[in-house]
Amino acid sequence: QALIQRSEAGSDPLALFTKYLSSRDSRFPLHPFLWVRSDGFPPTRSWFIRQLRPFFPDDISDYLM
Repeated sequence: QALIQRSEAGSDPLALFTKYLSSRDSRFPLHPFLWVRSDGFPPTRSWFIRQLRPFFPDDISDYLM
């Protein structure tokens, strides 16, 4: 289960997530994975870590992100 809260400040994560889902569903109907690369395969753990790292302090380990 994912919780996404609407935000009035800056980018609205709910709108971005909804746009992603619409795009993913139109390109890959009934695909079992939530996150899918353009080639239809799920991204690797290391890709997620690289994308999330800038949002966390250096003293937070990869496993806590």
